[in-house]
Amino acid sequence: MPLGHRGHDWRSGGSACVSEPPASAPAADPPEPARRRRNQALPLPIFQYVQAGARDEAHARLIEVLPALFRRLVVGLPNEVAGVAKVTTEQYGVLAYVLDRGSVSMSELACARNVALNTATSLIDRLVAAGLVERRGDPGDRRVVRVVVTPLGETLMERLRAVRRAAIRGVLDELTDDEVDLVLAALPALARLAGLRQPAPALER
Repeated sequence: MPLGHRGHDWRSGGSACVSEPPASAPAADPPEPARRRRNQALPLPIFQYVQAGARDEAHARLIEVLPALFRRLVVGLPNEVAGVAKVTTEQYGVLAYVLDRGSVSMSELACARNVALNTATSLIDRLVAAGLVERRGDPGDRRVVRVVVTPLGETLMERLRAVRRAAIRGVLDELTDDEVDLVLAALPALARLAGLRQPAPALER
């Protein structure tokens, strides 16, 4: 479903209506200004009204869709694989963050996960007890404790990421090709909202 109205070129900013082509001009090939979309010729106040309406619609639809999408693509994804310890969604996020960076300090982890330091410490305590991470000293500062993922934790994450990728692919396979194109078109804006770098350009199918 589209996330916003895409029928406007805000760079035009003009308030004058586009003139109709002369009567003698061929009906099938009018001058370029006359081929613009009807709402691009609207006065600026109406432009602003349409823009606000599109944002209101995007706001309403995101509120409706995002919680259900989060439950399905985040909370509903597998948290365990056979023969390896089960982790919660929050623990998975911690493991992924530490693994992708090699090692992190407790303060870095608490800041990244937006939790209090004692909450981050409790999370790491459980992961240490499960053998998935370990604490190490920082060679550059003895006061700092760093967290690294153990080989068992790396095995868990490798297998969990594989089953999660398969699960997400299964969700995408429920969409039509046109719907997948809409998802790809929306990803740069969604990535910006999430504070991420824009995804790499999609390969041509």
